[in-house]
Amino acid sequence: MAMQEITTFPLPDDIVQPFTICSADDTLVICGKECTFVLQLKYKHFSEDGAVNYVLSRIKCSTAKPTGQLLAHEPNLYNNCESDERKQIMLDQTIFPNIAKVYISNVQSWISPAGALPDGVNGHLVANITNMGQLTIYRQDEEWISNWSCYADVSATWVKHVYDGQPIVDFQRLRTMVYETLITCFCWQDKVHQHPPQFFFGTKTGKIVLCSLAPGGPKIEHVNQQLEAAFVLKHVSMNSKEHFLLAGVRSGRVVMYRVDGRNAQKSFKNVATLFEEDLNVSTIECEVDSNYGRLLLLVVKGSFLLVLNVNGIGKTLGSATLDLGHFMITGLQQLESCKYIASTMEGAIFLVTIDRETDGGLKLRHQQITSDLNVGSYGLYGVTTTRTRSCWLFLGFPTKRHDHLALRTPASVFFTKFSMREAIQVLQSNETLRMADHYDAAEVVRYEGFKNSDTLKDIEKVVLKPELNEVCSYQLKLYLICLGAKMTYQSRRHKATTEILHNQIQFLGSMIEAINAAHVLSFLVDLASRKSTLNPLQQNAVLCLRNFIHNIVEDAFPGDFEYVHLGLKPGLEEILQTTATLPMLPYEMCYFCDAQIPPNRCICRKDHPVLRCVTTKIQIPLDEDEITCEMCQRYSLRMSMLAEVFEDAGSPCPIDYTKCCVCDVPFRITQ
Repeated sequence: MAMQEITTFPLPDDIVQPFTICSADDTLVICGKECTFVLQLKYKHFSEDGAVNYVLSRIKCSTAKPTGQLLAHEPNLYNNCESDERKQIMLDQTIFPNIAKVYISNVQSWISPAGALPDGVNGHLVANITNMGQLTIYRQDEEWISNWSCYADVSATWVKHVYDGQPIVDFQRLRTMVYETLITCFCWQDKVHQHPPQFFFGTKTGKIVLCSLAPGGPKIEHVNQQLEAAFVLKHVSMNSKEHFLLAGVRSGRVVMYRVDGRNAQKSFKNVATLFEEDLNVSTIECEVDSNYGRLLLLVVKGSFLLVLNVNGIGKTLGSATLDLGHFMITGLQQLESCKYIASTMEGAIFLVTIDRETDGGLKLRHQQITSDLNVGSYGLYGVTTTRTRSCWLFLGFPTKRHDHLALRTPASVFFTKFSMREAIQVLQSNETLRMADHYDAAEVVRYEGFKNSDTLKDIEKVVLKPELNEVCSYQLKLYLICLGAKMTYQSRRHKATTEILHNQIQFLGSMIEAINAAHVLSFLVDLASRKSTLNPLQQNAVLCLRNFIHNIVEDAFPGDFEYVHLGLKPGLEEILQTTATLPMLPYEMCYFCDAQIPPNRCICRKDHPVLRCVTTKIQIPLDEDEITCEMCQRYSLRMSMLAEVFEDAGSPCPIDYTKCCVCDVPFRITQ
């Protein structure tokens, strides 16, 4: 087993603590001292500079001071304090933040699960806590994706909930209110079951708060008081109704709560207190065994990994402890069920396997993974992975400091691949035959193919049987990845070869469109057999799709992929014969010059370029909002018009018209 570095991304900021890198889908969040960095892995068919494609944005550290909202006359309070209390004021900048010189930095950031945004909008929210106890939730701008704005100021809502606005004249009262105001930990729900989404946070006084992200702002749903302050929270749902919250407290123990957050009477029920009082808990991971109603808890304490198997009432069924023998575990990420990747500050990486026994007992095994990371100069401060586990990211912070005359090595994110989860194997074993959730693997394959074209042979050696089905369409999409990698390599070396590769990419894209067009026409044939007549948009779609397929059949495509055209041609001709009797519009008008478009053509006699929907091939009016695939820039009609074309399709619709048929990516509206 080996981890091999693909590329490195330097961070212009310091790392404050371990476990400060996390991910959801293909969006990565790294918490630095002054900024939270958000990296969104973005596949492109062609990359001009040959680098790994990602979109980088930054969230500046909030300068808000929630304890500064407490009304107090600081000089009088300080003069009336005893010496020990004055020492505490001098050492704790959160007590008098309005007159003290404060140093504000990030503590931790968390990315939300998919579906947290309202109205089904794609994307994620990012929550952040600073050392002043400020909790803020940010949302990415839909048009300016490099900009993140404040979506909810949770601390402001919490201060209003706990503080009545009266001046504070006693130091003990002030200290209590400061600790009550300071938020120390946070967690999202592991899944968004319904809106508004919920989250949890803990305070320094030991309160754990259930909060919902309502449209009008955060809403405090329930407050639970415990004896110790929590510093790590983890939410897990057994199913849509059974929810548990795990709280790592100051003493090193983990408190398990059953949470009822959806009924009118919201509540926390203390189910069990787990583990011993010793080292602090660094992180908590959890697996659900819904068949037996059990939870598998993994807790990191220093260099130790502790595992418990508990049921829904908190009874421990089995336990195991593993000492990795290297200073401080700094990252823990699931590979698959009962298998985890653990990183240590010294640079060692391990595969940890949990063996379950029939009686509920547990055994832990670990195996060190070799890597080519520069662990001589960097300590590893965290690990995370992309959606398909084909790309692993390690957060490195320099272990050696030099004087001011030497160049300082920056903190870095190492993009790596794992021999147990090769990206090409992930793509070839994709049973969905859709690229939508596999573009992280596609980007790794494209980048490796750009560096070394021999890595693409596993895809190229697959013998394609051209047919009008999803298997053929998916294989053509894999060929597009190979061609994109080669085109990137040749773009600065050989112009003629680059043009040939570009033409091949365009050709394979048109073949995928032709396969999808055949599916849409087959759907309309079936629909016509069940309806008395097709509506005007459907008749227009029949005409436009037939014209498009007719052009594909009549054209010649010499080159390496000519066999694809020759193999699909008989099936496309059969589709033309089958749909010849379907009701359709008599002719089509050019939206550019209002002239009649000749039969079996997609453009008028003057060859005016017109925009057409990639799904239905219907012309798009010139005054319409631009709706495109953000990956290949193909166009689409409005969703309301497409819904009219595919009306009476049943649920689910056999044609996913909300996504580009070539890229399997949702369309994006540009106003």
